[in-house]
Formats: sequence, C-alpha cells, structure tokens
Amino acid sequence: MKTTLCLTLLCLIFGVRSRDHAHHAHKENEKFTFSSMEEQVCDMKKSMDHQINSVLDEERESGMEETCEAILNDLEDSVCYNPSAYSDTCADDLYFGCSCMSAFSKQEGVCAEVPCQVIQYLKRNIVGILKTFRDDVNTMEGFMELMINKLYNPFLQMACPCFPGLTDATFQCIRQYDALVIKPYQEIYQTAVSMFDLDTLKSLVDTVMTAYCVEVEGELCHVEFGEMMMTYGRMFDNTFDEDHQDQCSSWMRIEGGLARYLRLSSFTKSNKKVMKAARKLMKEAMCDPSCQEQMADTFYSCCAKKAHQIAQEGELSENIGIMMENLKFAMSMLQFDTDDMSMDSSIMQQVQADFHPEVECQMRGRENFYEKVAEDCDMNA
Repeated sequence: MKTTLCLTLLCLIFGVRSRDHAHHAHKENEKFTFSSMEEQVCDMKKSMDHQINSVLDEERESGMEETCEAILNDLEDSVCYNPSAYSDTCADDLYFGCSCMSAFSKQEGVCAEVPCQVIQYLKRNIVGILKTFRDDVNTMEGFMELMINKLYNPFLQMACPCFPGLTDATFQCIRQYDALVIKPYQEIYQTAVSMFDLDTLKSLVDTVMTAYCVEVEGELCHVEFGEMMMTYGRMFDNTFDEDHQDQCSSWMRIEGGLARYLRLSSFTKSNKKVMKAARKLMKEAMCDPSCQEQMADTFYSCCAKKAHQIAQEGELSENIGIMMENLKFAMSMLQFDTDDMSMDSSIMQQVQADFHPEVECQMRGRENFYEKVAEDCDMNA
C-alpha cells in the first residue's frame, strides 16, 4: 500500500508540475522522461525555497515573518482553550468557535487537546523545518526523512491514540463551523459544505487513519510505512543517478509506463483507459520478475497486507472515486472551470487501493514473493 502511495506522489509531482511540458511534448511527439522530471523537481525546490524566504525573518526572535507569527499566535489562542470553561467566550473566538470547542471538549483526556498540541508543535518546530528544507534538503530521500521525522510521525503519534474520536470531532467541527472568522460568510460556507459528501469523506479519512494507526505483531504500522517511504525517496534519487546500475532499486525501469500513464491522464477523457494504464504501471513497478523479490522484501509486510485488507473493507477505492466526482460537481456549482482538473493522482489512488500484489503478481511457473510474505504473516497471526 505504501509503495503505491509513493507512486501516486510521483505521478502527482510530475503530472501537476508538467502540464505545460506535457502539452509541448504532445505537440512535438516527445515522451516523458525522468530527466525532464528531474528538471521539474529542481524548479519546484527553487520555488519553494523562495516562498520559504518570504515567511522567515532572521532578524526576529521567532525567526518568522510578523504576519505569519501573528496568525500562529491567534490560532494558539483559539485552539488552546479550557475544555471545561469555554461556553461564555466561544462565540467571540476567532478561529475555533463554539462548535469546534464543543466537539473536541467531549474527547477524553489529552485527546481534547490535540488541536492545541498540533499548533504548539508547529510553533516550536516550523522555522527549523523550513530552514532545514531550504538549506539542507537536496535529495528526495532527505525530503522524505525530514517530512516523516518532523511532521508525519509526530502528528500520527498525537492522532492515533485518539482515533476514531478525533475524526468524529473534526467532522462535527466542519459541519457546524461557527468561528468569528467565518461569520461574515456563514451562508456561503454552509452552501459550500452542503455540496460536499462529508459522510463519504469521513468514511475515507477513517479508513486511511485505521490503516496508518493499526498495530500488527507489536509493530506500529505508521512507523514501518514511514521507513518504506524513505526507501522510496532513495529509489527516486537513484533514478536520477546516471551511474546507478541496480534497476531494482530505482524507478528507471517504469519510465515508459509512467510516460504512457501521464500522457493518457493529460489528454484522454476516458477514465477507463487511464485506470488501465495505471494498473499496468503498478504491475511494472511491483511484479517485474527480475525485481519482485526485492520489491516484496522492501515494500510488502504484515502491515502492508493489513492495510490492504482495511482499504477493501472500507471501500477506499470506491470512496475516492465518489469524492472526486463530488469535488467536480461542487467546483462546477461554484462556477470553477473543471475541464482541466487533473485526475491522474486520484485515479492512481483508486487503482492502488484495489491493487493486491498477492493476486496481481501471479505468474505461471514463477514464485510469487508477495504471497510468500502473506503466508508468513498468516502463520504468525
């Protein structure tokens, strides 16, 4: 499940940032290449570094630009309320409001304080994270390591012990949001919210959180998945290294499949064709006989097997499809142009949610290494 999530990220990065390049390539009958992708990623890094410079201020004690610091301070004032004594002042609260305070105050113990914990963590760490990204991150593995160690793991460590109550409170907050900042636009907000299928969105979020927060054989699965994503980042770097010889530890072997998938997702309106290309890409990445053992050893585990089971039981693929159609409808109702909305990442997410390597990678006369991992998991269950 995590390898396919990483392929989704790869497609999202290349698909979103390469839309103009794709149009040019189509005209010139050129193919997507990892070389052009590397240029796009480098351009993204430069752009993000520039944006980081605009929110940091080395001369201030906090290290952050005044307006950004003020917003974080205001957010902290809102979300770090007293759960047992908020009713008299919540109507005048800027960002959280009575509905959100009511929802989170019903959570037990420290779970009522998770929004406060998140904002305070960001206040303590965001400047360091941004500086590290700007000054020290020059590889995808470095980026993954920073995101996983400083954002992904800390947030899930706060969220998982409070699940599913945390998502219940979050969606109550969204449905009935009444903070001071939204009051001039309350009618517009409620109209917009009514257009979204929040029940399906909540089901989707609950399924994803269940997969991340589950524990298998004493292993916290989100920790294992984070390690897989760092390995993915290393493979990404190997792909850009002309001297790297081991095709199984890079993505170069799927360059052609990725090119076909991105071209279809850019220029065809047939979701069926795009899904077929996405599934073919997944098979190239996961089932290649010469690399299958290494891919299974690196990216498949008892946690990954359990995550796939959770995705199936939660109808994750179907819910992603429903939400994308719902988003297109809502955007059209709000008079946004949906003709150029990219479906590449969402379709890849639907395919990866259904992709079961134990089944998909079956080849007559060849050992299925994913099946072997699954058998070991069943024996130790």
